Amino acid sequence: MFVSLAAVCLSVLFFTGCGEKERIDEATWNGIVELPGGVTLPMVKVEAGTFEMSSSADGKTYFAEVPHQVTLKHDFYIGQTEVTQAQWKAVMKYNAMSDQNNIGDDVPVFYETWNEAMKFCEKLNAKGKAPRGWKFTLPTETQWEFAARGGNKSLGYIYSGSNDPDEVAWYGAKGHFPMIHPVGWKKANELGLYDMSGNVWEWCLDDWGEDSSKLQAEFSRGNDRGGERAKRGGDLDNSAVYCRSANRDHADAAFMSDIGFRLALVPESY
Repeated sequence: MFVSLAAVCLSVLFFTGCGEKERIDEATWNGIVELPGGVTLPMVKVEAGTFEMSSSADGKTYFAEVPHQVTLKHDFYIGQTEVTQAQWKAVMKYNAMSDQNNIGDDVPVFYETWNEAMKFCEKLNAKGKAPRGWKFTLPTETQWEFAARGGNKSLGYIYSGSNDPDEVAWYGAKGHFPMIHPVGWKKANELGLYDMSGNVWEWCLDDWGEDSSKLQAEFSRGNDRGGERAKRGGDLDNSAVYCRSANRDHADAAFMSDIGFRLALVPESY
């Protein structure tokens, strides 16, 4: 009995402690998430800062956008691109709905619900892929917009990286379900992030609310698996006005359409 109990204790230590030891420190992490099959997922660090949220450089006021100042007190990371089909398959072990026609490993996943996007994050966390003290999740609206605007390097553009949507966004396509483009073909923004304007919508963590001034900077109630969730960035089929960094929209958490997502990495402590 003593030997058996000792073996159990050693087993518990191995499975709980060893995984933690294998997680690297954020200070020495290179910002690249190593996925099975040699697939990688690069992320970009966004340093804490203050910005004017929902403020539009074209001087117009739009639905559900209430300009207000927000301070993010914590650094975070965000995916350099939208999660691609190759990255999705490496983690989830099955094809995304958007992969049914084999449109390409470098094409962002879409037709995935908010719930499924959260499962992707949970699987990465369960595999110990995050640095010690950090966790993967979806970005809050505030984090998303701060990153889209270029963070502390922002030059005040209307779209993510330019005042000319043609430089940074796939948008304005005609016809039903136009072809989604591979990530990274357009110009990056000030932080080196691609496709935050256009191509596919991106899920955010937040519950939806029409008054953006009530959004919390670094915490969201988006964890109950139901209800309306925020989406950002516009898509290939939208006009340019929907692709502005300030634009806000929403969909039910179980909705499946032209919505993908971008990974965020945040401290576990908040």
